[in-house]
Amino acid sequence: VSVLVLVQLSFILPKTYRSEFELNIYSKYFKNALIQDVIPGMNSIAEMTQTTDSMVKETLNDEFIDQIGKEFNIYDKELSAESLSKAREQLRNRFELFSTGGQSYKVSFSHGNPLVTFQVTQKVMDEVRNTFINSRLETIENAKKTIQQKLESVNVTKQITDDSISANALASKNPVVLKSEIAKIN
Repeated sequence: VSVLVLVQLSFILPKTYRSEFELNIYSKYFKNALIQDVIPGMNSIAEMTQTTDSMVKETLNDEFIDQIGKEFNIYDKELSAESLSKAREQLRNRFELFSTGGQSYKVSFSHGNPLVTFQVTQKVMDEVRNTFINSRLETIENAKKTIQQKLESVNVTKQITDDSISANALASKNPVVLKSEIAKIN
C-alpha cells in the first residue's frame, strides 16, 4: 500500500531538476612571483579557498540575480520593491555554493523546468568564468603598474645619485674634474 502511495505521489508532486558545475582553480592562478607584492598571502590553501568563495559570491550579486530572474521568466512580470526583494531571495536560495576542496568549488541550481535549470547554470558558469578572467587581468594590470612604479623609483634614485656625483665633482678642487664638468655644461 505504501509503495502505491509513493508512486501516486511521484506523479502529483512537482518535480525539481538540478544542474551543477564544478570549478577547478589551480593554485598557480593565485601564485605569481611578479604579483606577490600586489596580492600578499596567496600561498595558503585557506586564503585561496576564501578568495574563490568570495569571487563566486560576488558574481551572484543582486543585479545578476535579477537579470537571471527576468531573462528566464522566473520572476513575475510586475513586482513591487518588497516583492522583488523576496523573489530575489527565493531565487538566490535555489543556488548551492560550496567549496569541495582547496582548488574546487561547486555551484548548483534547482528549478522545476529542466531547460531553465540548464540555461541558468550555463549563464552562471560563464559569468563566474568571466569574473575570474577579469580579476586576473586586473591583477596583472596592477602588477604591471607596481613594477613600473618601482622602475621609475629606481630611475629617479639613480638620477639623484648621478646628480649628486656631478654636484660633488663641481665642488671638487681637482682641476681635471672641474674641467671635465665644465666641458659637459658647455
